[in-house]
Amino acid sequence: MFADVTGSTRLYETLGDEAANRIIGKVIDVMAKITEGYQGFVIKTIGDEIMCRFSSANDCVRAAIECQEEISAGIQGEDVEISIKVGLHFGPAILMDDGDVFGDAVNVAARMAGIAKGAQIITTQDTVSLLDADLQDMSRQFDRTNVKGKEEAIIVYQVVWEESDDVTRIEINTDDIEEEIKYHGLS
Repeated sequence: MFADVTGSTRLYETLGDEAANRIIGKVIDVMAKITEGYQGFVIKTIGDEIMCRFSSANDCVRAAIECQEEISAGIQGEDVEISIKVGLHFGPAILMDDGDVFGDAVNVAARMAGIAKGAQIITTQDTVSLLDADLQDMSRQFDRTNVKGKEEAIIVYQVVWEESDDVTRIEINTDDIEEEIKYHGLS
C-alpha cells in the first residue's frame, strides 16, 4: 500500500516549511499507527508518502479505509484540511533483509497510487477478488490500464469508503394514482 498526502507542495507554499512539515509528520504518524493496528508494517516513508505491507488483502483495505476516515475527519491540533490518496495491490513480493519489498505487486501498487486522486482508494480486480464480501460491496470498477511490463490491461477498482449524503426523493400522491385507476377503469 502506498498512501500519499495530496497537495503537499501547495501546503509548503501556503503554510511555510515548518508548519507543513509538522502537519505531514502528523499525517504519516496517523497512517503508521493505523497500519500497525491492522498487523501491517511500515516499510518506509518517502517525503509525504508512506509505503506499507500487509499479510492479508482485507487488513490492507481496512487500514486504507481507516486512514481515509481519520485524516478526512481532521488532524488533531491543526485547522487545515488534508486529504490522502491510496493505491494498493495484494500479491507476492520479495522481502529484503532490511524490510524493503520488491516485485510485481509493489510495482502495481505504486501504479495504483499514481492513478488515485485525493480521498480515493484505488486497487486492482485481483485484490478485490480476495476481499470479504462487505469490502467487495464497497468496490466499484473504475478503469482499465496498461502497466509497463504486463501483457494484459489491469482492471482498476475504487474502494468507495465515504458514505454518500445524496438521496433521491420521489414524492407520490396516491390520491392521483387512485383517480387515474378509476378513470381508466383499472380498478
